[in-house]
Amino acid sequence: MSGPAKVIGFPSRPRAGVMVCLSANPAGGANILLRKACRSAHELDADWYAVHIDCAPESKWAAADRDYHALLDSVVLAAGMGAEAVWIKAPDIAEALLDFARDARVRRIIVGRSRHGPGSRLGRRSVTAALIAQGREFEIEVAGVGRKSS
Repeated sequence: MSGPAKVIGFPSRPRAGVMVCLSANPAGGANILLRKACRSAHELDADWYAVHIDCAPESKWAAADRDYHALLDSVVLAAGMGAEAVWIKAPDIAEALLDFARDARVRRIIVGRSRHGPGSRLGRRSVTAALIAQGREFEIEVAGVGRKSS
């Protein structure tokens, strides 16, 4: 007769993953961000994730076709570079990104510099600012992704 099951504790995986945040903005410099994340993951010998948070109450068709296709191109490129592409539907972008990063044992988050949009005029923080304020346990790299075209 066997006794009760014995639970063996495994050492927790060290925090080493890399996460890059993908935007539906076609001018968001996804190629630059993906290259930085790929290089960073190789340096850390870590898994890496390309994560997009869909916060639109409507379906994926809410974004302009051009934006949606640019995002899909980024997801395909990320997967081709070795990332695990992750698409999450959630109401709060920064909160969802940080929740995923904690669950995936991410150490470094790479995000593009925010452009001042309608949210900043309403007194809301950008996603980048929220990540920095709420994600103090992570290394957060804010990458410049080129010049803003007029």
